[in-house]
Amino acid sequence: MRARKAGTAALAGLALAVTASGCSGDGRPAAEAPPSIPPPPIAVIPAPASADGLSLPLEAYLLTPEQNATVERAQSMLTADCMRRFGFSYPVAGARGLSAARETVNWLFLPERTAARWGYHQSPERRAEIQRAQEGGNGADLSSAAKAVMTGTAASYRGAAVPKGGCFSLGRDGVEAGAAKIKLPAWADRADQKLPPGAPPSMRLASQQPSFLPETLLDGAFKYAQADARMKKVEASWSACMKQAGHAYPNLDAVLRDRRWEGGDGPSAAEIATAQADARCRARVNYAGTMYALQVAYQKALIDQNAEALAQVRSTNETMVRNAAKVLNGGPAS
Repeated sequence: MRARKAGTAALAGLALAVTASGCSGDGRPAAEAPPSIPPPPIAVIPAPASADGLSLPLEAYLLTPEQNATVERAQSMLTADCMRRFGFSYPVAGARGLSAARETVNWLFLPERTAARWGYHQSPERRAEIQRAQEGGNGADLSSAAKAVMTGTAASYRGAAVPKGGCFSLGRDGVEAGAAKIKLPAWADRADQKLPPGAPPSMRLASQQPSFLPETLLDGAFKYAQADARMKKVEASWSACMKQAGHAYPNLDAVLRDRRWEGGDGPSAAEIATAQADARCRARVNYAGTMYALQVAYQKALIDQNAEALAQVRSTNETMVRNAAKVLNGGPAS
């Protein structure tokens, strides 16, 4: 377990980083689904106009961006204190990150006004939001000697013993003090080399860091929803709508990954025209509403299947937040 930083491992494949050209990835998880689950029934499919007010069941088991920032800052403060004892400085992190759950909802919507201005490029405001989420120290600029102390690859430094696992582990253990061990479900509790063919990267993440189980299930629910016959039908309708508008794409993924949108300081006329058609077609076929409803249904099913482990994750999150608050107030974690 350790503090999450949304936009990196916490998102388990969400392409949130802005490229050098200013054009982002498609924002969609790349993981395959965990073990099979039958398509759940859906009584009502909503038709939301935006992501405002929408929530996902798995959010209850994830740190909020504010909580994540608190935990990460406390962990990096403890790490920095340890590094200072060996004569090294260490950057203190704690920028407000992005929510993995919120990002899986936000990408569903493409307002036509936004499409007309930015196409598939990120607005300056969005780029600034992502940049803020990625701020904070991670030790990337440390010297080789400092990294050895941080990671624990050096047993000692200048005659002083380095903590087992290094100063980073010391900081991590501080915010995790008192947290019970999370018992993963059988499908996730295995080493990388024992994963079945086609296993999602997020399954490896959960195996290495049990507290990342909610992110694993978030990715899984997304892929279940994406492969659901009801979603395939909607995506086919979207494709037909786009073709009528003069833009031939088999699915949304194809238009988001169109390499013509790469490069340049802003969107081309072709990109804007395509994005505007996309926005209209998504609204016409209720793409967002269907995908959202399916994700909610699959998440609920996955929560039921993994209730015990998720309850342990939530308890661990609560412990880390309490410990972090104590550290930030100048006291010991426990």
